[in-house]
Amino acid sequence: MKKNIFLVCLLAFLTTTAFSQNFDFGFGLTTGTKMKITETGTSAAFGANVRGVLNFAHKFGVLGGVSYYLPHTFGTTTKEKNSHLVLNADLIYKFISLPKAKIYGLAGIAHTKRYKKINDVDHNLSGTGFEFGAGAKLGPLFGEIKYETKFKNVIATVGIYLK
Repeated sequence: MKKNIFLVCLLAFLTTTAFSQNFDFGFGLTTGTKMKITETGTSAAFGANVRGVLNFAHKFGVLGGVSYYLPHTFGTTTKEKNSHLVLNADLIYKFISLPKAKIYGLAGIAHTKRYKKINDVDHNLSGTGFEFGAGAKLGPLFGEIKYETKFKNVIATVGIYLK
């Protein structure tokens, strides 16, 4: 319940701030190479991403985002259900900054909350690590690829900014 209240407050803040000249609000689809836990290890999982970017200089910005990966269940003898939530904050440096196109590098921190339920018993496997990568923005569309160090996860995200 606390998580849902936090997300609603975050979305309300982002949407009210989105009309600022230096603020971009967007959403997209994301995939992580090690976000799906299976009986044989980890594999890719898909989810949704909501983000806001505050541009405070011509070349710099701050990106904050939330990604929620679709829950999945596996197991034949024991039923396991997994879900993942990732909160991240990154500093952006724009290598190329044209009116309709931007190419940027990013580095920051990511806090991953992994919820695992085994036979109706909850387990919390959370961790915070560094992340770094690169992205591009063409008009309202964006794409990013980054590496998260805590779970050794490669994350790709594509989406659209609303303004």
